[in-house]
Amino acid sequence: MTTDRKTLLEELEQIDEALCDGKATEGQEERGQQLVTLANAAPQLRDALEFFFTVMFDYENFERFETKIRKGYVNQAIRQACEALIAANGGFL
Repeated sequence: MTTDRKTLLEELEQIDEALCDGKATEGQEERGQQLVTLANAAPQLRDALEFFFTVMFDYENFERFETKIRKGYVNQAIRQACEALIAANGGFL
């Protein structure tokens, strides 16, 4: 599901208004919590993506990439990406 930024902000505004008025549905509360979880994980997701890109950038230069494998950078990038995804998904991968 792709949601543009404007639509997402409008949805957040509606949920916030409903919560403040005490008229939020269970679905709005659940969706609000999902969006908060995702927003909290955003910096971790960004960092994991940047690190993964840095590690994978040398993929075509096998010698440099092999060095990164030996030093554990590839495993670290994969682990960091998994942790970020788990955080973004509220504890599930």
